[in-house]
Amino acid sequence: MALEHIFIEGLAVQTCIGVYDWEREIRQTVVLDLELHTDLQVAAQSDGLADTVDYKALSDRLVALVGSARYGLIEALGQAILNCILDEFPVSRARLRLSKPGAVSAARNVGVVMEGVRAPARD
Repeated sequence: MALEHIFIEGLAVQTCIGVYDWEREIRQTVVLDLELHTDLQVAAQSDGLADTVDYKALSDRLVALVGSARYGLIEALGQAILNCILDEFPVSRARLRLSKPGAVSAARNVGVVMEGVRAPARD
């Protein structure tokens, strides 16, 4: 398991999320904070983008995924995000903090923290 990680903090995306009828009619902001565990040593030596996680490409992919999503629960959206990262990018483990600001009026923020690990390659 790599000790290094890349992070993306505060990626805000408008999406359709919620279990109430009125939530299904509007778009709300969710915020993604990510820690992406990967080996950074090759990129540190080569100084080449091809040897690391392209966080711009990953961010663009997540904005497209989340922006077009229609989930009731933030947990389901979180799992879809983790699946995308682990399936499409060279990441061994991902930690996601997915927030839905304003979902509870008396709270500053609510959300979930989820982690996923890349499945071992099959022979």
